[in-house]
Amino acid sequence: MKQEKDGTANREAAVRVFLEEHELLADCLGFQMLVKVIVKADAMPEKPLMQICALVAAEENCSAQDIYRSIRSAVLSAWECCALDSRMNPEEFVTYAVNWLRNAPDTYWT
Repeated sequence: MKQEKDGTANREAAVRVFLEEHELLADCLGFQMLVKVIVKADAMPEKPLMQICALVAAEENCSAQDIYRSIRSAVLSAWECCALDSRMNPEEFVTYAVNWLRNAPDTYWT
């Protein structure tokens, strides 16, 4: 039976696949933070990235800068592995991932 796209767990699973396809390793801290940031950015498109980082930081008991640095490191790592066509800053990558998530093929939701 096909699952709906709107469940948070489903969105997180789809984002995990997206990140793995972009050579981000699931065992790095930046991977986990990117999943959370991307899902929140999709749910709150009006908020800037640093506000989303602050929301995730509150859940993780750290600072927004810590979250931002961890996702910046993960994005840089993906670029260095040639998984991205161009070098992106965290804002660009999160926007790219949110756009992908909104248009993800049905195969990610089964």
